[in-house]
Amino acid sequence: MSHLLDACAYASTKSEFDVHIKEFIETGGTRIRNFLADLPYNNWTCAHFEGNRYGQMASSVAESWNMKIGGICGLPIKNVVDGLRSIMMVQMCIRAEEAAVMSTVLCTPIKGAVDKLVHDSRVLKAKRASEYIYEVLSTTTAVVDIRNRSCTCRVWQVNGLPCIHAACVLFHNNNDGYAYVDYHYTVECYKTTYSHNIYPFVKPDFDGDLPLVGPPDYHIRRGRPKVKRIPSKCEKIKRKIKCSSCNRMGNHNKKTCRRPV
Repeated sequence: MSHLLDACAYASTKSEFDVHIKEFIETGGTRIRNFLADLPYNNWTCAHFEGNRYGQMASSVAESWNMKIGGICGLPIKNVVDGLRSIMMVQMCIRAEEAAVMSTVLCTPIKGAVDKLVHDSRVLKAKRASEYIYEVLSTTTAVVDIRNRSCTCRVWQVNGLPCIHAACVLFHNNNDGYAYVDYHYTVECYKTTYSHNIYPFVKPDFDGDLPLVGPPDYHIRRGRPKVKRIPSKCEKIKRKIKCSSCNRMGNHNKKTCRRPV
């Protein structure tokens, strides 16, 4: 069932989305209709999203950040803020050093993706209709407008990265293909992003003439405080099972249990 949801989410055109969403609803029936009832299409599908997704369809970046700051989340707010500053300070410095040695136009992962598109587009044939418009003959004929950076398949508009049809036009017709890749994928943008350093600071001595700002009022609530993050609606949560070897709840069974024999 999840592959049908993925097909709906990654469909770049509304006509393609309509085909997949129909199959998804027919397969899941009432349960899927209820699931989709309060999920606006423009929040999770490429076909209806207004803007650029830059290839990001999951919350992986947020999850990585949550894991990074997991050790400081339970500290007092002052220590949390200083801990965040320290983590960002180190990360900014590392990224700036990486950017300093980059000599290509595009960042390494993006350059690899573009090179693959150029390689795959060799079997396509482009016909010029005007100064900016091209017809690309493939499984389904596509129209590429290099001035507006658009293609009828809409992959270029959604990801900000030329699609296979645009690659056929940009890199096989004496055009400067890299100039049509979104600025956010370039090394120049990468260097600019991490060019601003975060510096450590020393706590100044207390000046008796200045008012002392204390912590905000805090009332302890009944029950144990929550420490686990609330998962999103579409997030996959592993169901915990009881191991027959160690008799503990977790994500392992007797075969994968690491309890020493």
